[in-house]
Amino acid sequence: ASGGELQMVLDRDEVPEERQVARLLRQILDGIAFLHSFNVAHLDIK
Repeated sequence: ASGGELQMVLDRDEVPEERQVARLLRQILDGIAFLHSFNVAHLDIK
């Protein structure tokens, strides 16, 4: 990702902007949709 690893973003002391959070969430949801397209379920999403 151009913004770095998700953990790096979460470890920062600053609160991420709503736009950045929306982009990260979209990437996560796209990944889950990709798995589902192959009938794969993650089963450990919290």
